[in-house]
Amino acid sequence: MEKIGLLPAARERTVAQALRTSRFRLRTNAEEKQLAADFLEGFNAARLDRASVKAIVQQTKASEKVEGERIARLSRGYDLVPRRLARGLRIGLGTKVREIRWSRKGVRILAEGSTLEAARAIVTVPLGVLQAGSVRFVPALPKWKTRAIAALAMGPVVKVALLFERPHWPDDLAFLHAHGEAVPTFWRPLPSRAPALVGWAASRNAEALRGRDLAAAALRSLASALGERLRPVRTLTFDWQADELAHGAYSWVPVGEMRAQPALARPVGPLHFAGEATHFEGACGTVHGAIETGIRAAHEVG
Repeated sequence: MEKIGLLPAARERTVAQALRTSRFRLRTNAEEKQLAADFLEGFNAARLDRASVKAIVQQTKASEKVEGERIARLSRGYDLVPRRLARGLRIGLGTKVREIRWSRKGVRILAEGSTLEAARAIVTVPLGVLQAGSVRFVPALPKWKTRAIAALAMGPVVKVALLFERPHWPDDLAFLHAHGEAVPTFWRPLPSRAPALVGWAASRNAEALRGRDLAAAALRSLASALGERLRPVRTLTFDWQADELAHGAYSWVPVGEMRAQPALARPVGPLHFAGEATHFEGACGTVHGAIETGIRAAHEVG
């Protein structure tokens, strides 16, 4: 993690190019470079031959400011966050928005079985949904906005939760890296002591799992890393790029496209945009970044 902070980011280029520079090479050995590359691609769900090193370094520094390396989990589940935010609000669930009509007079939203009208609207759908065109804007969004949407990238991620009858790993295990395996990363859901592991495959590893049995791939990867065949009590799998309400896990910035984030965040008439992809100060891809953009959009509305 300390070596990643040495990545040269004075000029814009891909992360892969930065990893190959002499300055970084002199301070790292081959194993450290491979670990750095695996971590950066897995954590950011980004193709290193396309991802902006400036954006990655910016995100790393922003994470350090909020002690992002600390393990912090909600023991009762992450749904506590939206539930807490939703207190006192009227929330419509199971209602897909198909069309947003906007003008200087206001906004009309056409959803399945209902229509909503308002003076303004805050659009928080994931970047992948905007890119898929699942929500139609009438009139169409201006070209500078559609270019910003197209310029950014949505990272594919596959996540597999495995519950066992007992632990099959050392007591001090926190993370397990299985280099070269289909599911290369596992972690324990600490501080919980449940005999469970979470498998994670992102970017090219996630794409390679398309159409495969995700739980079986995770178990084979784990068995290879631990040298022991395991049989879980229960498995849960998550494939966010296959989810029509997400089309990916979270966003990343291709080389040369850092200006697309603030452009995505800019309002268009009565439409305001929020969500992790609109955070342009290093916290895209995070829950706290998404919440910050929601607060920003609420201030814009006034």
